[in-house]
Amino acid sequence: MRRVVGLVIVAAVATVAGVLVARPTASTPALKAESVAVSIVEPTSTTVRPDVGATGATAAPLTGPFQVASVIGTRITVAKSPGGELLSELTNPLYTLPLVFLVKSAGAGDWLEVRLPTRPNGSSGFVRMADVKVATVTTQVLVEQRLRRLTVWDGGRLVFETPVAVGKPSTPTPTGTYYVQGTAPMSNPSGAYGPFILALSSHSDVHKTFAGGDGLVGMHGTNQPGLIGQAVSNGCIRMPNAAATQVARLVAAGSPVVVVP
Repeated sequence: MRRVVGLVIVAAVATVAGVLVARPTASTPALKAESVAVSIVEPTSTTVRPDVGATGATAAPLTGPFQVASVIGTRITVAKSPGGELLSELTNPLYTLPLVFLVKSAGAGDWLEVRLPTRPNGSSGFVRMADVKVATVTTQVLVEQRLRRLTVWDGGRLVFETPVAVGKPSTPTPTGTYYVQGTAPMSNPSGAYGPFILALSSHSDVHKTFAGGDGLVGMHGTNQPGLIGQAVSNGCIRMPNAAATQVARLVAAGSPVVVVP
């Protein structure tokens, strides 16, 4: 049966429906971003992180570069195998963002195997090369939950590092290899999402719906910086607002995001 997927993030520049963020309440008032000092480490673009694979590190970055497939038309069909049975049909834009896929493999003939921004997490399918435009990206994000650390890599070199908050035990941040669907600036940079949100291809395994949309996982800023470094979110990856601005500037749509425990 044909399944049309067109979940919505509403008005990305204003409010993001469905992304996993908790609103401040009377008992947990919003904190101003400048009220807590958070140290952000930003090595130069030529600095290679020395501790990967050594004490403290929990994972190493992927080997790039990476291919990203941008959808040309207003919708695209996804097959279970090259030229095979229909898996789904996706709309473009998706969540108000231009629809992109992270290429998983070359597939066969005129087909590409791509990672999908749909449930279940880790889904993949095949799209026709004629329906997409393929480009190369060199950036990627690594999130080490145990260390509460997010790092940005470009061409195998560390370019940015920041502490983060991750999902609490009851609503964990999904682990796996995903990608950035796109970046949305927020109309209220002092709000719950901070100045930017980077929508990921992953979804909460707990929240099937959230705030009027799907339980989409994102990386974003926060108006509660005192919680950075803790496991407190509904599944999203929170970071200081200054860090969210930097990550939004550095990371291209389609860039891989690897989340490890």
